[in-house]
Amino acid sequence: MSKYHPLQVNFSVAPTLFIDTEAKASDLLETATHRIKAARNLLNSITCLCVKDVEGHDLEHL
Repeated sequence: MSKYHPLQVNFSVAPTLFIDTEAKASDLLETATHRIKAARNLLNSITCLCVKDVEGHDLEHL
């Protein structure tokens, strides 16, 4: 069995995200938690954005 297992749900033709099959479950959980928190914080920033004060480059950076 390969050390890296590709995720099956990808929007690209070739797999781009892989799971290390030898990683500890706690490490996988910690990484997943970090990614979910980052996504949540990004969405929170977008929803708190005041549209009248936004400049074009602000949204480009997202």
